[in-house]
Amino acid sequence: GPDGAKALAPCLVKLTSLTDLDLGENNMGSDGVKALAPCLTHLTSLDLLVLHNNNFGDEGAITLLPHVTKMNLTLFGIDENNISPALEAQVQLAAKSDYRALLHGDDERINTSRLCIVGYPCTGKSSLVDTLAGAPSRDS
Repeated sequence: GPDGAKALAPCLVKLTSLTDLDLGENNMGSDGVKALAPCLTHLTSLDLLVLHNNNFGDEGAITLLPHVTKMNLTLFGIDENNISPALEAQVQLAAKSDYRALLHGDDERINTSRLCIVGYPCTGKSSLVDTLAGAPSRDS
């Protein structure tokens, strides 16, 4: 959710060699996107960014827009976020990426640094964020 995104944001700036970041289905909302967006431009090696199904709407998409224009993403996913179609197209175009390639399995990259924090009920998400931040685990 938004609290997890806020906790992860300061950690992301340290991960400059990260190539893939999948934060889909975390229900971070616009508050979570507002926390993450400024950190994204620090991820200079990032090639894939997936933020689908986070319910951030037009407000979150507008927040992302100036940041993704500065990035060099190959694949960028923001579908299923209740974004108006015209705005979603504008953000996708600004990111200069092709999410369809990811959907059709055209991602053939290997030996990359990836971080995937999926929002389905699972254990370990808090520990991962704590570890990245250098804090003691909350999942114990």
